[in-house]
Amino acid sequence: MAKNAKKAARVKIVEYLANPDHEFVNRSTLATRICKYKKSQYLYQVFTVDELDQIEKEALEIRRKKYARFLAFTDHKLFEAIKDKNVAAIKLAYQRFEGWTEKGEIGFSGDLNFASSLTGESWDERAKRVTLEMRQASADERARANRQKLMEQLPDDEDTKY
Repeated sequence: MAKNAKKAARVKIVEYLANPDHEFVNRSTLATRICKYKKSQYLYQVFTVDELDQIEKEALEIRRKKYARFLAFTDHKLFEAIKDKNVAAIKLAYQRFEGWTEKGEIGFSGDLNFASSLTGESWDERAKRVTLEMRQASADERARANRQKLMEQLPDDEDTKY
């Protein structure tokens, strides 16, 4: 009977902690609110500290798998902000997708990021430069479109009589 109760408590804890909609609560709350024990100390009579650590680790792994949908939505919103020329979003995208950091390092290896170290630009300088380049490109596109409209409005050479 004790094994079944222990399994049931384990399942309750994993199901609760694995749900991204629930807050990640402390062990005292797990014991009283989730497992419905009268005293929080009873949790430590049922499980060892190592077992609780393992249960929390397992629940966290499941929880992270469920975040994939939310992360896809977040990435989509980030790209929308980039299209709106948001400098902070551009910087975040470089950091997230390119592995760039403010100090020109990649990840935990400490290898130099040659793109930023060779140019000697800080993130703010790079983001401003990229934003200006994007604005310039947009201005060039607008100028081309305006020029095309004007050309369409002009009469053909054959129609012009001098």
